[in-house]
Amino acid sequence: QEFEHAEVVRLWDSLLSHPQKIVYLNYICLAMIELIRDRILQTDDFADLIEMLQKQTNGDLDAILVEAGKLYKAHAKPEERVYHIAFSS
Repeated sequence: QEFEHAEVVRLWDSLLSHPQKIVYLNYICLAMIELIRDRILQTDDFADLIEMLQKQTNGDLDAILVEAGKLYKAHAKPEERVYHIAFSS
């Protein structure tokens, strides 16, 4: 995934400020996949699927971080939910 420089800084800031960095990173990755879920399900060819995942065109970092926050809040283990993420619906 390629982001603009400012977005990379924001993404790293989001990751590094989270007390559960590795756990939260997993939710960011899951959010990126979730946002292109319909396109993934419509792809029949494995090579096309891999290329789509490598060159994901949904570079909307706001949407990714909001989705990651929702997923984290909904699915993180109670002992991992030490961090409240504020996000808009």
